[in-house]
Amino acid sequence: MKPTLAIKRFVFVCITLSPGLAFAERLSMTPDFLDYFSVNPPRTTLPSASERELLERYKPRFFAAEGQTLFIDFYRDYIANGRLYDKHGALISEDVSPETLNKFTYNPDVCFFYDGDGDTSRQVAYGRVDYDNVGLEDAKTWTFLTYNLTFAYSGLPVGMPGWKSIMLNLLGDTRHWRSPDQYVSATIALNDQQRPIAITLQQHDYLTTYILNQDLELPEDGRIRLDIAKYSNELYPHSPSEERRRAATALTPDDAEYLIYGADRPFLGGMDVTHGQIEIEYTLTALPPDDAFYQFKGELGESHMLWNRDAPSGADYSTAPALKPKSIAMAAGYRREDDQEYLQLLQDWRDSGYGKLPDHVKTAFMRRFTEDLPAP
Repeated sequence: MKPTLAIKRFVFVCITLSPGLAFAERLSMTPDFLDYFSVNPPRTTLPSASERELLERYKPRFFAAEGQTLFIDFYRDYIANGRLYDKHGALISEDVSPETLNKFTYNPDVCFFYDGDGDTSRQVAYGRVDYDNVGLEDAKTWTFLTYNLTFAYSGLPVGMPGWKSIMLNLLGDTRHWRSPDQYVSATIALNDQQRPIAITLQQHDYLTTYILNQDLELPEDGRIRLDIAKYSNELYPHSPSEERRRAATALTPDDAEYLIYGADRPFLGGMDVTHGQIEIEYTLTALPPDDAFYQFKGELGESHMLWNRDAPSGADYSTAPALKPKSIAMAAGYRREDDQEYLQLLQDWRDSGYGKLPDHVKTAFMRRFTEDLPAP
């Protein structure tokens, strides 16, 4: 099937406009992110023995389809197979170690180019522990266990209309749309009694929260089962059969309406496909939260000068600064089946300019989440 004239024109416009986008300010250097981390500097130490025990006790079980590309070790499989450059194209290192990368953590003008093929026999997840207050008048301190997976490449959702797949493949490989993908994460919330209450999944550039034993089963062993979507790598509740799940690109009113109701699919919206055929054995390790894996301000992959294909920075830049507090991320990711109120709250945030969450939006997100929690 040959591309239509309209598709060709679209490609021309994207390629013509893309260089200006590619050299825009790094997301990691925007004022909101700079303000957030100046007030909330990342922890510099590894998890304690008791925190490590919690991470091990509740680490999720991951499933994938047979033959599916799996996650890798960020440093041994990704960073060790590439080169580091400055913004002028001068080579900094072609033998990049964790120590080398960390020397340039806070330099936004450094770029990493990956030379590997994404293949490995070793699966590694990175765990960290954070604390935040949950609730309104009677807030309690909860513990948040976050597990990050790294993939050499991420793709767009599989289930897109044929004409759209053809058009996007003219712009780049939709299965290798962006590199790397270390934003894939699951955050398990433990209440003040250290009991698992909810899990928040990073899915594309938005969050989805499930209340345990209400929206998602908590197994007796405490290890939640999650499936990895084909090509996009996003995490979803486990099913041994093939499942198609609505996927969008951001936490906007339009994208959320598609996620909730399935109507008016956004341009890059589609279906993520999961098939939890086999369980993936993996090693859990930890890095200090100020490590380059989380905090690197430059580019960790090659930017392709195309819309939505910019290379990511560290894993801490996976969501808007307003949603960085773990309690807010959890509450903002919580949606109900028929949820016009949620869409209105997102509209109010958009109307405010997508900066800080308006107070009434933040309060409503937390109220909606806590009022739906099961009785203790």
